[in-house]
Amino acid sequence: TGGFLWNVPQSVIDETFASACEVGVSQEIEAGLGTYGPSVLVVSCYEGYDPTLTLKAFDEHGKINELHFPQDYTPVTAPVAPTEEPKPLCPVWAPTSVNPMFDPCVG
Repeated sequence: TGGFLWNVPQSVIDETFASACEVGVSQEIEAGLGTYGPSVLVVSCYEGYDPTLTLKAFDEHGKINELHFPQDYTPVTAPVAPTEEPKPLCPVWAPTSVNPMFDPCVG
């Protein structure tokens, strides 16, 4: 763990993108040995879809995982989940003798 496993030069990835996108196919670039078994890099360039680079590798449970990257190699991040504005907690309201119509939970 923590050791160098394998490397694919940027020029090889760029050449594979050019070749795959010319005919609209998926091409395996190179296979290597990952921490938990074989790993492979695949370029996909199908008509109607954005070209992608995919790393397919096994995890410690023997399950295959796929990491997809766009053609410009920007890191893939999870979309930001929408957040709701927090609502103040409102205690159970009961009218008081001071102001029986005042409800502190109604804006």
